[in-house]
Amino acid sequence: RIEDLYFDGAAANPSLMLLLWKCLHLCRPQSILELGSGQTTKLLGLYYRDNPAVEILTLEQDGRWVEILRTATTHDGRCHDYCHAPLKPTSFVNLGAQTKIETDWYSVNGKLVGRTFDLILVDGPNGSNRYSRSGVLEWVPQILAGSFVVIFDDAERYGEIMTIEAFEKTLQASHVPYVGFDVNGVTRQY
Repeated sequence: RIEDLYFDGAAANPSLMLLLWKCLHLCRPQSILELGSGQTTKLLGLYYRDNPAVEILTLEQDGRWVEILRTATTHDGRCHDYCHAPLKPTSFVNLGAQTKIETDWYSVNGKLVGRTFDLILVDGPNGSNRYSRSGVLEWVPQILAGSFVVIFDDAERYGEIMTIEAFEKTLQASHVPYVGFDVNGVTRQY
């Protein structure tokens, strides 16, 4: 039971929350990476409470927000790995975009090295006009489990569209099979 759940303002909209809920209940992921936090973090916190063997890593740029939501995601003294990860300038050459990408990305301090995830939610950091939230591309396909779901929120925005296209091209160049589709609601998810 979630005490407070909001779908207005900058909060996750109902189509994102329903898509995430479907992924949790139908796919039963065992390793989850959440980029950016908010209402979806509350849902992941409940999933963790009911499935304590699941590994969930949430990266959030705003330390104050982490402290506020950590309380909402802690059950019986347990909380998934919910980290304050300040942004830092990052640049890398992306295989899919075939270009050098310069972006602000989470200070992950080795948290992604050697790990794979079967569910990744890309809803942070804050968006930009070009290759928005593209730092995740530096880690693809290494962080993808053999079977995976990646959800990009705000997929109607130009910066996110650029990142999604580069993501698909990276998968193709790496010979990783995938199926892509859009979910349309107040905003769009891919």
